[in-house]
Amino acid sequence: MKCPNCLDELKEHLHYKHYIDTCGSCGGAWFDYGELSSSIEYILQKHSSKVADSNSELTRSRLNPDTVNELKKSCPRCNLPMQKINYMYDSNVILDKCGQCGGLWADYGEFKKIASYCKGNPQMEALGKSILKSGWSPGKDKKDKDPIVELGNFLNQPARPIFFFGPRFIIPLKDDIATNIIPYGTIGLLLINILIFLLMLKSGGNSLEIYQKYGLVPSEILSGRGYLSFFSSLFLHGGFMHLLGNMFFLWIFADNVEEHLGLGEFIAFFIICGFWADIIHILTNADSTIPTVGASGAIAGIMGAYFYLFPHAKIKTLVFYQIIDIPAFILIGTWLALQLLYAAITFGVNTSVAFSAHIGGFFSGIFFIWLYENKIKPPARA
Repeated sequence: MKCPNCLDELKEHLHYKHYIDTCGSCGGAWFDYGELSSSIEYILQKHSSKVADSNSELTRSRLNPDTVNELKKSCPRCNLPMQKINYMYDSNVILDKCGQCGGLWADYGEFKKIASYCKGNPQMEALGKSILKSGWSPGKDKKDKDPIVELGNFLNQPARPIFFFGPRFIIPLKDDIATNIIPYGTIGLLLINILIFLLMLKSGGNSLEIYQKYGLVPSEILSGRGYLSFFSSLFLHGGFMHLLGNMFFLWIFADNVEEHLGLGEFIAFFIICGFWADIIHILTNADSTIPTVGASGAIAGIMGAYFYLFPHAKIKTLVFYQIIDIPAFILIGTWLALQLLYAAITFGVNTSVAFSAHIGGFFSGIFFIWLYENKIKPPARA
């Protein structure tokens, strides 16, 4: 394999008890799938006192546009262009990732910066302490709960979101429009999403492999592959908070839209909005090799329909420490404005939140509910 920077042959070296491929000229290192997290685990266990806790400095710094926009490196194993990623969303350490084999390229010193970042992360610290306390060793009974694997799984999860579905201090709780039906479609979507999430947890498999196989990857779609992911990605979520946020918004806004459309039309509407949300995401992230998962694009479409149908509904909303009634057009309009703002701020930078999908889903929801009301809706019976 050749170095992506200087094209010298990479040589295998024993580094922190792991064999990795390094370049003798530029000092860069190639990590096959899973090797980076293993190296960081070892640093956290054995060299925590030697790794400077520079987390605050890292998170205060901004991404360097020259670094993000530099020529893409080619994967030394697959010889395909790699995607630049901001490791763990706020570390501000830019790595190169191959969407084909999952390997990562780190320039000189970058993976030690990541270890520094992980050391300053409270969740990482807790897992690191559990590793030290457990006294884990390769010869330990593999049936025991393995905090090393737990730590590795956390490191390998998709980047955590920068922003939640809405601001943390503004949380919608309930609308004032009563429904006269049991919303079977809404309840069914909730249960399916929760069940799939629980099955993923129970399987104990590598979540990245599942996301890569069933998540929507823009570059693969544009290459004529992975069309099933338009559907499967709607029912996968990157973590508990991701699932909770999406299902919470679905529960608040979907029942009234379902009652208005009917069960069959509501399910079709949900899938269609999710499809067009994905289309917008693909068009704005054509070369991305990062799998996109979640129902937020389809839920944004339902919010668009709610915005169109019930603009003056009152939404009981927790604002800081008090609950107030906010008209739907103001609350949802504020959410839309934030999505537009976040999309502008993060344009050209990889994030774990598909803001363009939210925006595309919302406007597709408005368009298709308008189309239904004006062109498709059956006439009222006398």
